[in-house]
Amino acid sequence: MPPSGRVRALVAGLGECGTGQDVDVLLPFLEHPSPRVRAEAVRAVRRLDGSITQLAGMLADPAPVVVRAVKQALRHETYAVPAARL
Repeated sequence: MPPSGRVRALVAGLGECGTGQDVDVLLPFLEHPSPRVRAEAVRAVRRLDGSITQLAGMLADPAPVVVRAVKQALRHETYAVPAARL
C-alpha cells in the first residue's frame, strides 16, 4: 500500500472510531497533497460533527473527488454555503 493509502486508512479509521475531540487532529489532513486523503478527511470531519463552514471553503478544491465529498457533507446543511457562492 502506498504511503498516501496508509494515511487515508488512518484518517478513515479516526473518522469512524474517534470523537468530536479528534476533529483538530484531522484538520491538517484537509490540506494533504493527496486528493483522496483530503476527501477522506472531509468525510471524517463530517462524521465527527466538525465545522461545516470550514468544509464549505473546499468547494473550490481542484480535485473532483474532494468536491464530491464536500457536496455530500453539505447536502443537508443549507446554511453553510451562501447562495451567491453557488
